[in-house]
Amino acid sequence: MDSAELTRVFPGLIDNYLDDATAPQQIQPDPIHDVHPTWSFINGSVLTVGAIFPDTGQLRVTLGLAFEVPYTAEVSHHVNRLNNKELLFGRMFLIGNDESGLGCILMQEIVLADSLSEEHPASLRNLLRIVAALGGQASRLAPSLQEQFGGQPFTEEQAFFLQMNG
Repeated sequence: MDSAELTRVFPGLIDNYLDDATAPQQIQPDPIHDVHPTWSFINGSVLTVGAIFPDTGQLRVTLGLAFEVPYTAEVSHHVNRLNNKELLFGRMFLIGNDESGLGCILMQEIVLADSLSEEHPASLRNLLRIVAALGGQASRLAPSLQEQFGGQPFTEEQAFFLQMNG
């Protein structure tokens, strides 16, 4: 499947087959969506963004676990431990701002468009399993991360932030 086909198929897959997700909403502004088609949805209980990068043939699924956490070594070490010991899919990372001392914890999985095909439904089922597993993991981990480090959940208004940082 090429990026154009994935752009056509992805929102419908999420809307029609992922029970724990809300209907995908196109992220604005339009010029960026034209270059990197992107949708946001709540997966489990966590804001998720699916962005297609046609130049590299990638679908990047990024989830926001905690916003405005301390951007410190302690948080980074905790995130690294979770990566090493608990995640089945995706990678978790801390991004932040040295000046403000605040950051956010994100999860992401990258799927190559050419690994998907409508002629091979198992590849699309696997994509849905990955996205569902990411949502399950994130929904389980986000509340404890927010409680432990004082962060907040991502809101739908922050979808553009996830697109730009994922």
